[in-house]
Amino acid sequence: MMQKSGYFKKRRFYCPNETGCDRAINFIWNTEKEAKDSKGLCPNCKTALIERGALPPSKSKWAITLIVCAAIILSGYQYYLINKPYASNSIAIKNQNTYVQAGTSTVPVTIEWAGELQGKIHLKYHTSDGTALAGIDYAASNDTLTFDAAGEKSKTIQIALLGNKDFVQNAKTFSVIFTNVENTPEAKIIIQPIVADKTSISAAEALVSSLSITAENIGRFQKRHHYLMNFISKLKNNDIASQMIDQYKINESNLIGQREKYYGLLKDLSQVEYHASIIALDNRIESLEKLGNTIQRNATLRMKEHFIQFTKTGIVEMNLWAEQLGEVIPSTKEKNQDSSEFKF
Repeated sequence: MMQKSGYFKKRRFYCPNETGCDRAINFIWNTEKEAKDSKGLCPNCKTALIERGALPPSKSKWAITLIVCAAIILSGYQYYLINKPYASNSIAIKNQNTYVQAGTSTVPVTIEWAGELQGKIHLKYHTSDGTALAGIDYAASNDTLTFDAAGEKSKTIQIALLGNKDFVQNAKTFSVIFTNVENTPEAKIIIQPIVADKTSISAAEALVSSLSITAENIGRFQKRHHYLMNFISKLKNNDIASQMIDQYKINESNLIGQREKYYGLLKDLSQVEYHASIIALDNRIESLEKLGNTIQRNATLRMKEHFIQFTKTGIVEMNLWAEQLGEVIPSTKEKNQDSSEFKF
């Protein structure tokens, strides 16, 4: 016999909670699998039956679910309103390619709003590396540009450049990208090297040549200084010790003279246009590398570090610099790459 749609049948359900009603419960269940009588069920039984689909969720749970769903939909819509992309023709970047010279403190990027201004307009932007690097050549930025006044049509962003003067041969680039505008338009910043004139480069090259030789001499005298001090400390023969002390004094006099010359040449080089000096240093290092003069090349690399420190801070650390130059000189038991053994 066919069951009618309103036909009810009984199912037996055992309470899942050991400390609960601890009895078999009869409940009425129709063909729509909807419990018609849940009276007398303990909370644990009700929960278990709801989880199994035997009982519908309570009205309060349905209400909470609807409220949560509505809140999610509303927050999503609000997020869309705030973050929806503006039309690509609504903004205009005044200079899509902006050229600035190395050493400039800031670079301006001007944005013009071409659409109607109804309420606040929020344009999100961030910087992006090209050959110029954030933290070295410029300060990274991730911010929002806001148009909030009637008739306000133009805004300017200031991107800080870090005054990195170490690159002089090639231009470097980075971009400012607007992320919530269709097609994500961007402004490109080109940091151009300062071009040094030939007269300045020639003057710098003459000084760099003398400095390069002086740097190597300081390294050799500094190395000999430590060698003689160590040797004399171990001598027991007074006559030999006396002779070595005389050599030590001569070496110290030479070292002091070379240190004074080194400081004077560094000071003179700092008066020449900075970029010309860097070009002259790089040319000298490249030339020594081609000649295979490894010792003087390494001494010149150290000297370049000293020059940059001196021009940026004005601080002279001659004792430290002499020690660093001494480190590039191989010991008496080592041979340099010129295949000539170092001798004091």
